Amino acid sequence: MCLSGCTPQQSSSASGAAASGSSASATSPTQPCPSCGISSSSGTVSASDSVVQVSHGVTVKQGSTTLSPDAIQITTTCPNNPHVLQFINREILDSSGKPIARQMRTTGGSYQTTTDPANPVWNTDSAAKPVPYYEAVGAACNCPGKLTTWDAPTVSPGSGETWRANFRAFIICDGKVVREVQWSRSQTDGSSPSYTSSILNTSSLPDWATQTLSSQGYTYP
Repeated sequence: MCLSGCTPQQSSSASGAAASGSSASATSPTQPCPSCGISSSSGTVSASDSVVQVSHGVTVKQGSTTLSPDAIQITTTCPNNPHVLQFINREILDSSGKPIARQMRTTGGSYQTTTDPANPVWNTDSAAKPVPYYEAVGAACNCPGKLTTWDAPTVSPGSGETWRANFRAFIICDGKVVREVQWSRSQTDGSSPSYTSSILNTSSLPDWATQTLSSQGYTYP
């Protein structure tokens, strides 16, 4: 999903980037590349390896306009054709922890919340169909040797509710899947939103991901 007010960044030619994730705590870098027009600061690095760095609590700006004061930032180091292929499922729980069925509407279309965690309802996180990559329309800077994306999924729980936005972001470098970033943003009524993240080594998309792309009309690779 594109952060409010962001300028879409067009992805480069089609296609897909690894080491196990490690947790850390540090300030994330600012201004991914001067030509991008988007800058970021004040985040905390939550997972990092030789290919991917994940930061949360990031302030994202375009010029003097703040796009988000609490975004997640994924920075991929890749010499050729970096992409982020991201999927989302959402959960809404009542005060007793029981899942609530609800339709979610986004710029990329509508989908149902997950009511059975063993069978998540995945949705391709792209508003550029048939192009599946997040950076095609999402907030991103595609600079030489590096791709940075930002996201801040809406979580707005009602009385007693808990909202979770769960993501699988597959990192693609030079046409090959090289990492999987698992991350989520959640909020319970009366508390502040929080992020979790981890980085996994992988070399291919799981069956559910390829099936989701095909059934939702996206072209990959």
